[in-house]
Amino acid sequence: MLPMNPVRFVRIVSVLAAALTVCGLQMQAQQLSRRDWVDLAKARAGRQASPQAAAPSPKADGTFITVDVPNSCGTTLEGINSRGDIIGQYADCAFQGHNFLWRNGVFTYIDPPGCFGDGGFASTEMGINDPGDIVGTCVDSNGFHGFLLSKGSYTILDAPGAAGFTEASGINPKGDIVGAFSDSSGNLHGFLLSKGEYSVIDVPGAVPPAQTQATAINPNGDILGTYQPGGRNTGFLLSGGVFSTFQIPGEVTFPNGMNPRGDIVGAVCCGTLPGGSFLLSNGIKAIEHHLPFDVTNFDAPGSCGGCTIAYDINPQGDIIVGTYFDNNFNTHGFLLMLKKN
Repeated sequence: MLPMNPVRFVRIVSVLAAALTVCGLQMQAQQLSRRDWVDLAKARAGRQASPQAAAPSPKADGTFITVDVPNSCGTTLEGINSRGDIIGQYADCAFQGHNFLWRNGVFTYIDPPGCFGDGGFASTEMGINDPGDIVGTCVDSNGFHGFLLSKGSYTILDAPGAAGFTEASGINPKGDIVGAFSDSSGNLHGFLLSKGEYSVIDVPGAVPPAQTQATAINPNGDILGTYQPGGRNTGFLLSGGVFSTFQIPGEVTFPNGMNPRGDIVGAVCCGTLPGGSFLLSNGIKAIEHHLPFDVTNFDAPGSCGGCTIAYDINPQGDIIVGTYFDNNFNTHGFLLMLKKN
């Protein structure tokens, strides 16, 4: 049995619970038949389910492609670079997790020696930059560790002060790495690893257990993440040493990835909106200058209804990667190929 990071586990549970609650079903809804789930998902989306068409929207009008690692029992896609290299995690059918790189149609498994991927069970994230350096998280008998794979060599990353949990979530072309670690009191802190030096990231005013997690970093050094003031996940952007917090309409916001254009993707749930993913176009500019948000919400066809998590968007801004839960709560990776305006 893999150890579970309770803070990150909340992310998946929140999205699933939101989908069930909005349907008025609570957790017993998982006993419904597959046909019931499909009907509910159609009703909530206000459209007919289709294996090819994304939810109608001027910004996320494109094509969904489901991606499953061969012979796996669960797949997530968590990062993409400008060359189209994609990274993610999968679980084999013995419930062992692995990390992988998908390049030119070929899957390569990238578990550090003696340390395995969590397969998406703990919802840890990964990152890849244009040179092809990869960061992620693996687990052994001592807990969770971040790792860097660069030019064929692995480096294990354990943040100073970490007590059994470090994850590396993002890396920019300069090699700066962001992620999170849990201290001995169970509080989660973000970190930046730059030129061999760790810096702790805590959103000002966040009182433990208001957890802080850094999820992505762009070429300019802007850092994206989430924290929990009062138990409600809220997004933050750290740019030029200044923190800005933001909330996508709904109850909780999980920003996961961004590109150099300033587009931000993630997941949102609860409130008056169904759960699902969001695309915040030109989000960095809007957050920094307090402009109106240009938000598109979307849900993968075939998901259980609101059970979609977007993890990253490529530098060109035309491919989003992520994962969704189907009506039987199996996980699948997805590509959303956006139509350019």
